[in-house]
Amino acid sequence: MAGLGGHSFAGYGAELMATIGRDTATVDANRQAGETIVDSLDLKRQQLSGVSLDEEAADLAKWQQSYQAAARYMQTVNRVTEMALGLLAG
Repeated sequence: MAGLGGHSFAGYGAELMATIGRDTATVDANRQAGETIVDSLDLKRQQLSGVSLDEEAADLAKWQQSYQAAARYMQTVNRVTEMALGLLAG
């Protein structure tokens, strides 16, 4: 058949499916290669920046607890000071 590149309808369909399969495999391989490159570059970026998001989150929690402890300490000092001034004035 002239419109099918010299193939029968079934042959043309088989060739089309084979082409789609090859193209799909190529696209999948390219996607996987791209993901590998992105992962590698992200790892390099983290190594160069020296920043670990997990470590930063742990440090943030530690600093927050330290701040809260310091705030409680200051409240206690404030209460003791008020009591002492109240006794001296009283």
